[in-house]
Amino acid sequence: MDLGSNTFQLLVASPWAPPPYQPAVIHREEQPVLLRKGLGAAGRPAPETTARARRVLDHYAALLRRYRVKDVHIVATEVFRTNDQTAVIIEYARKIQKSFFRIIPGDVEARLGAIAARHEFYDLSAFWSMDIGGGSTEFSFIEKGETAFAQSLPLGATHLTFQFAGLSSAPIAPTLQAAVRRRLRREWRAFPRHKGFPLVGLGGFFQTLAALAGTSVLTPKQVRAWHRRMMQHPASWWADKPVPAFRVPLLPVSSLLTTTFMEWANSDALYCGSWSLKEGLWIARTLDPAFFQSIFQ
Repeated sequence: MDLGSNTFQLLVASPWAPPPYQPAVIHREEQPVLLRKGLGAAGRPAPETTARARRVLDHYAALLRRYRVKDVHIVATEVFRTNDQTAVIIEYARKIQKSFFRIIPGDVEARLGAIAARHEFYDLSAFWSMDIGGGSTEFSFIEKGETAFAQSLPLGATHLTFQFAGLSSAPIAPTLQAAVRRRLRREWRAFPRHKGFPLVGLGGFFQTLAALAGTSVLTPKQVRAWHRRMMQHPASWWADKPVPAFRVPLLPVSSLLTTTFMEWANSDALYCGSWSLKEGLWIARTLDPAFFQSIFQ
């Protein structure tokens, strides 16, 4: 289970087996909780946010009972490691699993995303990956099946919409777009200069983009075309599109993150992944047990 700033996610599966064997996913689910958005001025979750988190956790606990799952591992990410006011939700989640529950640091979050990316796209020899969350975004560079670089930055989609007024409501002014791009590029100055490699996108934004485009592999030209729509079209335009309602206000900032990074890295393609952190945790248990065990020590 992955408790994030925007969504809580559940994966129920049999033990991972690498290709050519097909691993068995029994149940995969994502529910919006919008915890980062639901923090009040004092950083305390609003009552309705706490209630929503509890409902999702109760739902997931019921699914675990239905599938008779006894081996449960839960990780919590950015909003939980940066805000101690979320303790009320942490304590509720610990009722599901006390022993194997951890608030993980950003570098671990980035490494788990990298594991998911390199096994979903195992035919790519070298690529960047990006996992856009609500409070942070994780970046990694994978080469020859190994994670050569992994870092988490405070560039989450919800976090950035708080910093830049008007970013969640299209049309987005060119001056605002330029300001966001400058902010993003400053964060990447210390990154390794691996240029000309594809980008693998992890998380809900990229799954939504794949559904909109009808393909999981997009050229830079296609990415730019969708980016223009996300900069220009108001929320009402997306009403009949395959976009979850809670994700509509995050489309502009997620698109700015993606297009700006692709330009910075000179990426020649975008691969929209269907896996993310929870799949990385699942795979690590079999393929990197030392790393997996270190998470829950």
